[in-house]
This record gives sequence, C-alpha cells and structure tokens, in this order.
Amino acid sequence: MRKRQKAPVAASAAASSAAADSANQPPCLFRLPQDIERELFFAIGADGLALFRHTCPLGSQRVSDDYLKSQIDRLIVAKAIQNVVSYRVPRRARRDQLRPMDFLLRLLYVIENGGAWVGWEAIVRMAEHLGHGPGKWPIELHSADVEAVGSRAVFDGRCEALRQLSFIGRRISHRGDATLERVNGEEWLDGSQLTIVTLQTLTANHPFRDRFDPNNPVCGHQGHDYASVRDAVVQK
Repeated sequence: MRKRQKAPVAASAAASSAAADSANQPPCLFRLPQDIERELFFAIGADGLALFRHTCPLGSQRVSDDYLKSQIDRLIVAKAIQNVVSYRVPRRARRDQLRPMDFLLRLLYVIENGGAWVGWEAIVRMAEHLGHGPGKWPIELHSADVEAVGSRAVFDGRCEALRQLSFIGRRISHRGDATLERVNGEEWLDGSQLTIVTLQTLTANHPFRDRFDPNNPVCGHQGHDYASVRDAVVQK
C-alpha cells in the first residue's frame, strides 16, 4: 500500500498567515505601503477623495465606507481627540440626515481641517462634571452635528476654535445653547453676538495682548471680554 503523503503543513501555515496579515491590513487606495498611502492621503485630502470617488471607476470602489472610517479613526488619534469625540454612521438615508457616504466625507473634512484641538478635552471633562451635555463620553457625533458646522465657506472662514465649537458646541452645554451661527456675516453664540477681536485692535497694554492666539482669539460676548473663544465657552 502506498503511504499517504502528508500535506505541506509549513506552506499551508504560511498561506494562512499571509491571508490573516492581508485581512488585518487597513483599507487602502492603491495597495501601496502604508507610509506612502498616508502621504497620498495628506496630498489628496477629503476633497480629493470625494472627487476621486465620483470621477473614476476605481475611486468608486476604493473610496469605501471602510476606507473613510479608517482615515477618520487615524485622524482622531493623530489629533489626540479620541477622548473627546466618536461618531456613529447613519445606517440608512433619511430625509433628516446625511447619507452614510456623505456623512463620512463631511466628517473627514471637518476633522482634517478643524485644526488643533488642544484644550477641548479639559472643557469636555468639566462639562461632564457639571452634568452638561449627553452624559456619555467621548461625544458621539451624528449627522446633525456635521450639518451644524454650516456651509464650506462659513466653516473655512472661521478660526480653528470656532470651527471646533460649531462642531461640538451644542453637545457640551447645559441646554444645548452653545450653538454657533453666522448671521449677516457676524458670529452669534447662544442668541447673542460673539465679537471676535483681532490683535490689531487690542491696545498695547491690553491684558490679553501678550497671549493672543489667532486660532483661539480674544472675543466679547454678552458684555464681557474673554481671553479666548474657549474661555468664553468655559464661562457659559
């Protein structure tokens, strides 16, 4: 009788390992090394991904929900806001919310272009301590939060702190009243005008001049002056 040949265990194990490694790889656009993929993403950005998806058959396949979520998750960690925000993708399109793909593309744009989020985690923790907001942290963002930032022109025209406030403001206030609106070219917060002050308008001996930050500038709200937009939020 012939002896049965043993299966090539080593080769089979290697193939299984390779398949597992492939399954564990994050989604990519062009199946290039991850460091090159990251450089491509920085060059393309959220706008480029949207264009790639809508103008190229390959783009419609590669710019998937999973790919966008992987980039959003990476940015959340890179910007150190994993303790500040999370998100929930809409399961299906409804009239009162964005479609899943539109939600992910807009969320990616907001996080990518929202600037540095330094300082918000402390504000979120304070809001939690005071019993404000949803009571669940990190804040789980939905379609309405992404839409609340307004148009692209309004979002891009704001300083970093205002961009971020437009995104999470209603989630960290007691009554959801930290909603930021642009009315006739002016910023309004909680139904009152929020005056953004430039460095040029501060006097030489102004107490806030030395630590002025254009990304988180001095502002006036409801008759009070604040060293920054975030300081105004803290005092609400």
